[in-house]
Amino acid sequence: MSKPDAQAPEAPAPEIGPRRFKADAASRLGIREPEDVAEGRAEIVRNIARARHKVRIDGKDENLTVAELLLVKLRNLAASGNPRATRAYNKYLERYAPRVTEEGAYLVAPAAQTPEEWARSTEELDRKADARRAEELRREQLFQRDGQDQGS
Repeated sequence: MSKPDAQAPEAPAPEIGPRRFKADAASRLGIREPEDVAEGRAEIVRNIARARHKVRIDGKDENLTVAELLLVKLRNLAASGNPRATRAYNKYLERYAPRVTEEGAYLVAPAAQTPEEWARSTEELDRKADARRAEELRREQLFQRDGQDQGS
C-alpha cells in the first residue's frame, strides 16, 4: 500500500507578477541572459534609455541612444519656438551642460614663430619626409628587381 502523505509532484505554477513583467520587458529589449534582466523600474528605464537606434540626421547615419534622440527632439522643438520645450531644454542645460569655471587651464602649443621661421621649419620637415619616401621607393624597387631576377 502507498503512504497517504506521498503525492505526485505538482507542476510549477506559471510566473505572474513583477518577475513576469521583468522577463517580458527584457525580451522586448533583446536581453537574453537571466542575469541581465532588470531588477526594477529604474533599471528598466535605464536599459531603454541606453538602447541604440540607427537614424539619419542631416544626411548622415548616426547610432544614437534613446536618451540622445529625446534630447535632439527636445532641442528641435525648442528651436521651433515651443515654450515648454524651451523651458525643459534650458533646465536640462542648467543641470547637465559643462560649466565654465574661473579656474585657469593650460594650452600646450609650440613656441611662437614668425612666418619666415614657420616656413623654414615646414620646408625642413617636408624635405625630411620626401627623403624618407624616396628611400622607401628605392628599397621597394630593389626588392621588386630581386624578385624578378630570382624568378627568371
